[in-house]
Amino acid sequence: AEFKAAIADLEKTRERLAKLSDRPPERQAAALAEWKLSSRIRLSLARLATNPSAEAEAERRRDANRPHRARGGMRLRLIEGGAS
Repeated sequence: AEFKAAIADLEKTRERLAKLSDRPPERQAAALAEWKLSSRIRLSLARLATNPSAEAEAERRRDANRPHRARGGMRLRLIEGGAS
């Protein structure tokens, strides 16, 4: 059941990213980077749930801080580039 849900989620994401083909390349890249980061965080949380080691916890904490940095950088690039 979880596998089927994951495949369905992946297909929805693929469709959402495909719809961005008419957007500026920077937006496409940012959306893909955000999806990759979100996926990495979910993977880290799954690993932590199955193996609550100190290393897994450190990885989860590191990944949890990335969305704020990534989104802030995207906004800065859009502002600097004059895009809205």
